[in-house]
Amino acid sequence: MHTTTTFSSLPTEILCHVYRNVSTPTDYANLMQTSSFLNAIGLAPYVRNKFLEQLFVPSRRQLLKSPQPHDHWSDVTYASICTFIAASGLRPSSSDIRVAAQPIPTSHFINYPFPNATVKRAALDLFRSTTLHQRSVPIAIPALSSSPIAEAESVAYQESLPGETPRRVYYDVTLCKDAGKFAKGSHFHYVFVHVDCVVAFDDELEPHTGGIMYKDESIMSAPTWEELFNSETCEINNVPIESTPTAAVPTATTFSTTLVEDMMSPTRPAPYLLRTYTGCTLRTDIRKGGLRTGRSFAHVFVYEQEDDFLCVEFCDKKGEGEEGLVEPKGYLMFAIYDVMWQ
Repeated sequence: MHTTTTFSSLPTEILCHVYRNVSTPTDYANLMQTSSFLNAIGLAPYVRNKFLEQLFVPSRRQLLKSPQPHDHWSDVTYASICTFIAASGLRPSSSDIRVAAQPIPTSHFINYPFPNATVKRAALDLFRSTTLHQRSVPIAIPALSSSPIAEAESVAYQESLPGETPRRVYYDVTLCKDAGKFAKGSHFHYVFVHVDCVVAFDDELEPHTGGIMYKDESIMSAPTWEELFNSETCEINNVPIESTPTAAVPTATTFSTTLVEDMMSPTRPAPYLLRTYTGCTLRTDIRKGGLRTGRSFAHVFVYEQEDDFLCVEFCDKKGEGEEGLVEPKGYLMFAIYDVMWQ
């Protein structure tokens, strides 16, 4: 007598073992689509956590070789970090835990209920391996400022995240002057900086959030730019202005097994085009270009410049009927001026 055993009829313990040992997140997702029963198993947090623990083993082995003590996680800490990544809901794009964590939104670092300070610190340390270091000179925030808000020991530049602007993660930050509720000399272990907000984790790993104010030509503005101009439409871009080789995070449609140690050395990514406004009317005078209040522009572009500046460029259409061609008429070059802490 012959019997036929379907894959779904195997014991749950065996199916969990199969999930744990699939090669990539894509294989994991494909297995979930096989049947409703397998889908339910794949959705179980325990199964997903165990899969990630297996997936990230090569990078954990590499971290254990690191001379940095903060990379030497216990088994419990490692499992907890995998649970933290799984809870973000993102599909890992890499078998290196440090790369897979880069697309995790800043809000997840703020709101996730870490079991203890050791795990939280380990999660916040995930990007140290991809930082740029200036050993003898601290990194000014903003760069090249004659009166920086703060100085950092190192910084990791990260590309645009889903629903967010590009992110910088600064490590070991010290304030150079009073900033709202924080006095000069205040220290933060980690500071996440987006175009529009800052999240700083203090020595107790408590998060503090604040909005960023920018300044140029004695003009101060939040990155909504409402003080500068009115507009009919706003397009959110968050795309690189040009492509340059970087040790970039793999895209959501690819999967990489390359470890951080085998990637190109970290570099500053290409500047991003952040916003495109159309049908704009100026609300203040601007010296660069001799622009006057009330003047209208076809487009205003907001994009990053190197050295941590944001350029707000005012443009007219160039000629008649020439689709897409614009002519710059004036600009502002904004640097971070202050943080409005909540």
